[in-house]
Amino acid sequence: MKTHKLLIGLVVLLSVISVGSDCFAAAVDKIDLKLNLTAGQKFGSKTTVYQKTSQTVMEQAIATTQDITIEIVSEVLAVDAENIATVKTTYKSFNAKGSVSSPGGSFEYDSANPDESAENPQAVMMSQMFKNMSGAEFVVKLSNKGEIVAIEGFDKMLEKMFSAMEDPELAKAMGDMMKNFMSEDKLKEMNSGMFAAFPDGAVSIGDMWDDIISLGGADMPIDVDTTYMLKERKDGTAVLGVTSKMDMGNEDSKLIEIEGMKMNMQLTGTQNGTMKLDEATGWVIGGETTMSFSGSVKLLPNEHMPEGMTIPMTIEGTTKIEPFDVE
Repeated sequence: MKTHKLLIGLVVLLSVISVGSDCFAAAVDKIDLKLNLTAGQKFGSKTTVYQKTSQTVMEQAIATTQDITIEIVSEVLAVDAENIATVKTTYKSFNAKGSVSSPGGSFEYDSANPDESAENPQAVMMSQMFKNMSGAEFVVKLSNKGEIVAIEGFDKMLEKMFSAMEDPELAKAMGDMMKNFMSEDKLKEMNSGMFAAFPDGAVSIGDMWDDIISLGGADMPIDVDTTYMLKERKDGTAVLGVTSKMDMGNEDSKLIEIEGMKMNMQLTGTQNGTMKLDEATGWVIGGETTMSFSGSVKLLPNEHMPEGMTIPMTIEGTTKIEPFDVE
């Protein structure tokens, strides 16, 4: 049972972590892509992630599908003389549905109408994690190159997210794991953080640039090497091609411990797609990518599994970003 709970937690966490990136006619003019924000602007963004995870546990194949939609509102509070923008991000809604093949069952969760009587383990976990998230917010300060200068309130938001879970040990373990990927310190370490990585200088259609970030530190390293290309421009929208290679963990990574079980995650994969930017503001207004990961999770011997276990895992999915109007 503990092993199953751990696997559910990992799938949910990877989905949450996983949580973030064709027009016609060409233009030959160069464009200097950057953030150009004004106090009072508001942006609504809906991110939909469809994900299928396949794993083999004790010779039993387990398939999990998830369809998750998160709506957030970003409001520009101020822009200073050095073009540092202060942006407040608020979580508006969270919806999820999916299924687990074994132990079987489907689940569905709607933050606007949570089902407190849900019995499916994954639905229960979703409900506990996200029932406090509606209206949760944090503030980020961004340079006009999209770099995170400062971030406030993100760690408190994560604490609020996991504090509602009824299993305190699991809540602490998952909270600690999440902070390895996305904490205030980790986000500030990134070159571009949660936003598009802008090129140095003006670019023309066909120009390419790279961005390399590392998440998780030594405890759980995730290296992301992304190549951007300006594909098209039309009606004030710039379309970027995005290709990423990602490596998560290795043999020497620090072991993760959850409820007395120590494990090591080793996954590699790619992500390909497009991103749409509003040329006037530099804000991401759309995009669609596909992802594919494969590897394994290694559980070390413990009292429940004296011989340990290696769990082969594959993750495939799509992410779609769409704008919505806000008042």
